[in-house]
Amino acid sequence: MSDCLLTGCDKSLEDLLPWWISNIRQHMPLALIKVADFGMSERAHAYLRDNDIELLVLDKQGFRKAGWHLKPLSIITCLEQPDADRVCWLDIDCEVQKPIEEIFEFAVDEKLGLTKDPFGGKRAFWATGVIVVKNNSTILKAWNARCQRATDRGDQEALFGMVKNSADSISEIPLDYQWLRLHVKRGIDNPDKKIMHWTGRPGKIMIRGFIAGHTALQVLNRSRP
Repeated sequence: MSDCLLTGCDKSLEDLLPWWISNIRQHMPLALIKVADFGMSERAHAYLRDNDIELLVLDKQGFRKAGWHLKPLSIITCLEQPDADRVCWLDIDCEVQKPIEEIFEFAVDEKLGLTKDPFGGKRAFWATGVIVVKNNSTILKAWNARCQRATDRGDQEALFGMVKNSADSISEIPLDYQWLRLHVKRGIDNPDKKIMHWTGRPGKIMIRGFIAGHTALQVLNRSRP
């Protein structure tokens, strides 16, 4: 069974691609990696070609918005390819810190593999920054259709509008596979975390600081007024 790690981005976040890819290759040098094109530059396309990473071209017809609304479409497109039986989506601001091959064990027929969002409040029970899927399930197709209509703020809110707090269509993944920036902000660490998700604008500031060679403490000090 072939497993694939997948992300997607546009011009505004394509500078994070080398960081995202290098973290994966450090811990999983043989991993199959693909990137969905949300509107990247030709320079980013060339970078992916030079690093033997496949660019997924999406059929965006009918989509009112791009960006994260294209996430389920990206997963569907990847699963339609012969070399991807199981797909793990990782947002571009997710930092792989340890090998994560075992995450694919949470890929279950007719379900989305997700972690809970401890900070999402009443409207975001499941976090969609890390997703593992085995096939083009009914829930995945329905989520894509809702994202296509773009009646929700983003992909996570669209999924919440469908499943609410129910776990009927969800294969729950341990939080080790998606430790959130808000955990760190509240001083809650997890030595067993495998994926660190640097969410939101503050998270992107942190990542760009890492890329520039700064430590986390230096980035925090530089970002303060």
